[in-house]
Amino acid sequence: MRLWGEMMRLVTTMTFTLFAFMSVTGRGEPLSSLPPGTVLDQANVTPWNRLVLVATPRIASGDVDAISESIRSAVSTFRLTIMARVTNDPQTERHRLADVGIGYSVPVNGKLTVIDSQNTSDLDVSLGFIQKRVLSQSEAHLQKVSVLVRTSTLVVFDVPSIFHRSGKHRDYLNRNLIWIRPESGEVAMASWLVDRSAKPPRPSLSDPLRIIAAATREDRRIHVDEDAFFLGIPNERGFALENLPPGKDVAWNDELRDLMCRDSYHAQSIGLLASAINRACAENASERKP
Repeated sequence: MRLWGEMMRLVTTMTFTLFAFMSVTGRGEPLSSLPPGTVLDQANVTPWNRLVLVATPRIASGDVDAISESIRSAVSTFRLTIMARVTNDPQTERHRLADVGIGYSVPVNGKLTVIDSQNTSDLDVSLGFIQKRVLSQSEAHLQKVSVLVRTSTLVVFDVPSIFHRSGKHRDYLNRNLIWIRPESGEVAMASWLVDRSAKPPRPSLSDPLRIIAAATREDRRIHVDEDAFFLGIPNERGFALENLPPGKDVAWNDELRDLMCRDSYHAQSIGLLASAINRACAENASERKP
């Protein structure tokens, strides 16, 4: 309950800070790549000073016996890592979300460190053939991540994803919103699924909006479909995520359904989105009270 209260306190500051900034930009931009060598446990002393999410993939369900041990090990080697750069204006004592970056990290000398396929030797990271292939393919997938909107306090970005739903590997757009509290620089994240097969696109109603605390460590469970294998090698549809990162669920309502799946946002609509999330979180919090 304390965690929910802290997350609610952060969520409810969103709508009061959006309109203090003139610029709403970012549509179609790629999300920044985290620089190799960034140490996650030293986030407070690097430009990338806020850890948002670390997700460790794990083959967990489906046709797990179809996966060789070498592929299984390679899949779990690389942690999806999201970090933010938050700056502070000493004159106003207000914080600003300068950037959000994404990449992959591995243990280096006992510390999780961002790497990329071009800099493994510089960081004394030794990878086998299959690990290198998995890392290269994972990096290629990150190139598909695109920013939908960016302000001085938040960024919304889309990740084309495959989730295991209704017994099948289905395509979704995983939409994410990362924001900060300007007074303190605290960061949090919201994540939801957009069903692009619907006309118009709509949220996946079986998956509630999820509010995710900063520095969340996710056990990212992977479902395996043997039908997407050829000669023991999976194609991109062989793996599917089971769930969103852990956090607190917020039930859908009509207002959220209307705002969460738009193709673009401007200053007014992103403010409406923030307000809708505020109200939905407040409703969920009141329902949790005894």
